[in-house]
Amino acid sequence: MKYWTDILLEKYLNPALNDKVNKARKPLFSLYYYLQGFLFLAVTCLASGVSILLYQNIESIGHLVLVLLTWLSCFGCFLFCFKKRLPFNYKVATAHPLFYFDYILLLGALLLTAAFAYTQFQYGWLGNDWSATTLIPCILLFIAAYYFDQTTLLSMSIVLLGSWLGLQVAPYQLLFEMQFNELHFVLTAIIMAWLLIGVFYLTYSFQIKQHFEFTYVNFALHIIFIALLNGLFFIEPAWIWWFAGALFTAATIWYAFYRSSFYILLCSFAYGYIIVSYAIVRFCMSVLDESIGVYLLLIYFIASGIMMISYLRMFKRTIHGHASIR
Repeated sequence: MKYWTDILLEKYLNPALNDKVNKARKPLFSLYYYLQGFLFLAVTCLASGVSILLYQNIESIGHLVLVLLTWLSCFGCFLFCFKKRLPFNYKVATAHPLFYFDYILLLGALLLTAAFAYTQFQYGWLGNDWSATTLIPCILLFIAAYYFDQTTLLSMSIVLLGSWLGLQVAPYQLLFEMQFNELHFVLTAIIMAWLLIGVFYLTYSFQIKQHFEFTYVNFALHIIFIALLNGLFFIEPAWIWWFAGALFTAATIWYAFYRSSFYILLCSFAYGYIIVSYAIVRFCMSVLDESIGVYLLLIYFIASGIMMISYLRMFKRTIHGHASIR
């Protein structure tokens, strides 16, 4: 598409002068993603501000009024989105023409999770089973993510799934002691990550919302690596976790090249560097003399840092055509 200024330049300027003008002209600067970020931040601040305001005036308003107001607002958001929804398409990503549609849907999702938790805390409508307050919204948001074609809702659903699994495995340690370095937590995180990979593989094989790939892979990658690092640092024998981390690092590097994703490659290199460096530091500090170990570690970190930067720059040039979108 040509602008009227381009047409005038081509008509009244000679080709040589027109080329000079085009070279000197700066490219257009897009504000789209900045505005999207500000709108996302505005919805989050709105939900947080209303919550704080209601909490500060809870004695004069009353719990029942707040519960009803939260549920009605949630239903209103989803009702609006349901009426304005686009035709369902399970293959192609669809962008809604209303720029505020995604944020009303996000506000409804936030209100849904708040309504479940608030109602359970105040009235115990689900009994003593607190895990249901995360499992039910998790299922509802998962369905809404596919129905409305929203990766944001899918991310919220995955976070709620992690909360539900944590409450199922060890609710006391999660709620009161905040201990995440135990074996059952690490194994639960790894199982959850492979569950996400399995769901992604099935939906991708049947060509259902294939553009959800990045959300699934991103969560699974970070969850598995953090769980493996947790096991490597705190659970013996460490060599099992180191070996598993090395294998998974190699697998994610292969996948990054297969999908031409610089982001996944960068994450894999970062986590893999931590895994390898931890093994080297542990070896130097336990086997070698302290002064020799420190000297070798200084050389290692300087040399490995330079090599990491060089390799990443080389790999980015290799997959430069896809690095901006993955």
